[in-house]
Amino acid sequence: MQKILKYTWRELRKTLSAEQTFYLVLAFIFWKYQAERKKGDNKRFNREAFEKAFAEYPKQVPEEAVRRLAEKIDWNSGQNNLDIKSSINRFGEWIESLFHNPVKLTPEYSDNKELYQEFGPALQRVLLLLNETVTLASEEGVYPATPASAQKLIAELFKEQPILKAADLCCGTGLPGLNILDAISGKWEEIEYYGADRDDIFCSIAKILLWETGIPKGKIECRNLLDPPEGPGEDFDFVFMDVPRGRNRGEFWERDDVRLERFNRKTVYSDWIFIKEALYQLNENGRAAVLVTPGALIRANEKRLREQIFLNDWLECVITLPAGLYPGTSTGTELMLFCKKKQPARQNKILLADISQYSIKRHNNISEITHEGIEAAVKCLREYREIPDICTILTKRNINLETYSFKPMQYIRYGSQRQGGETFALGDISEIIRGSQTLPKEISPEEGDALIINIRDIQDERVHYQTADKISCLHPACKEKFRIREDDILLTSKGAVIKSAIVETPPPEAFASGNITILRTNREKYDPYVLFEYLNSSQGMLELEKIQSGTTIRILNNTNLKSFQVPAYDKSLMEKIGSRLKRNRKTYFQKLKNLEEDYNKERNILNGLLKEEGEHETEE
Repeated sequence: MQKILKYTWRELRKTLSAEQTFYLVLAFIFWKYQAERKKGDNKRFNREAFEKAFAEYPKQVPEEAVRRLAEKIDWNSGQNNLDIKSSINRFGEWIESLFHNPVKLTPEYSDNKELYQEFGPALQRVLLLLNETVTLASEEGVYPATPASAQKLIAELFKEQPILKAADLCCGTGLPGLNILDAISGKWEEIEYYGADRDDIFCSIAKILLWETGIPKGKIECRNLLDPPEGPGEDFDFVFMDVPRGRNRGEFWERDDVRLERFNRKTVYSDWIFIKEALYQLNENGRAAVLVTPGALIRANEKRLREQIFLNDWLECVITLPAGLYPGTSTGTELMLFCKKKQPARQNKILLADISQYSIKRHNNISEITHEGIEAAVKCLREYREIPDICTILTKRNINLETYSFKPMQYIRYGSQRQGGETFALGDISEIIRGSQTLPKEISPEEGDALIINIRDIQDERVHYQTADKISCLHPACKEKFRIREDDILLTSKGAVIKSAIVETPPPEAFASGNITILRTNREKYDPYVLFEYLNSSQGMLELEKIQSGTTIRILNNTNLKSFQVPAYDKSLMEKIGSRLKRNRKTYFQKLKNLEEDYNKERNILNGLLKEEGEHETEE
């Protein structure tokens, strides 16, 4: 099935855009299934035939949705281009054979003869075709569908949960939500289904799909979920939401929005409006599955909202999924599971799990969750206890009260982590100074008396002053608090890769930019060179990565750094080792400098001999 559909897709893409191919293939599959159901003419595929196939069901089929999808298709190209017609005809012949070949029925069809007679195996094949079509469209950026492996994970986590009333918010085409509901219960005919999305064409597709699957209590509504609700919540048992990617930005929220009561910031990122919408729609016993990017778990702007969730005890579980699940981005994904009424043993607790290592790469460098990863997540939720390297339990005792972070990596104890022993918070042993934020994004070269240190000036654990921009010492960035000193540790505060350097000798007049954080260690409590070695160790780097925030741009903020834990050592031992580390480092770089000078000196001599030989031959 996949091979033939992909072949047809590639053939159509030679002439049509990805968007046109998506709409054309969807309409064709819908039309072919209608023709199969009513045993009508299924040979001529054009706009008239497509709309006519649904016209016989005026009380059931949303005519506006059919017309809306038809309007999105360039029918003239399909009729006038022989290659397109040929590809569509071959695809149609293959679908016909697919409809009529025997199929092993799934239990929900074989156990319900009436349902089988109405829809039969053809519906199963249609759904498979539609899912594959949506996957192809997702890979080309037309429709960012929820990854199939994420759908499987959610279904397994909610397996056999009684659901009478379900909502699929930001539903898109509706397929992911219906797939999840089908895998959870398999009893579509008993579920009252509601889908909502702001995109009218996807809502139209969802309406047609909903009718073709025969859900008797289904409804699709086209509305912007960021707008304040006009009435009370809908009292759903289950809510699924894949928060739209690429649209997350600060919104000036309306003060009468009941979902954001007691929120005290001017703006709120849209992902948290979506999260609060999901909670608003749940009944007092309801559960929700919400897919978000990592920023929602740690962003300082929404700390108050995370605190409310924690105090209300509505968050049951957070699972870190593998990165790269969605085409075109390596951004991570977090699955938040909410429950308005937890089991007594789970009250005032949040399970934090990390299955990011359970991934495999498919074509186009897209990741998917492995079967082992899904099993690991289900085990964590079922047992609801700490499992080293995979999950832990978050309570009032161990949550970071400064951030109310829900990021699993910040709390899970990994096997490589130093076990036992005392630790110090970085904020207790070091002054943490974020560099100056007053600089423009680009600095015009000027002959100033001072240097401004940026990310590019930190290489090989050293500060390279020769690459730094020069600025006037009168510039607002040249305040004494931003001036770097000997034995300061410099950390890059932005970027996926964390770089660091230690200032070895009294530096020139140099100041840290806003992309740099200065760690100025209190020598009475800790040695800067011992701290520098830990931060640059594999364990230290792992721990630093765990406290980074942000999705597109990774950030090390001062709040997280203050609570960052470092190993505690005997003070006298640290002094001895620290002085030796400093001396050893100085010796290493001096020898390296001498070797480089000797190398360049010898190189110049040899090149000079070659030049003399060339000049001698020219004279002859």
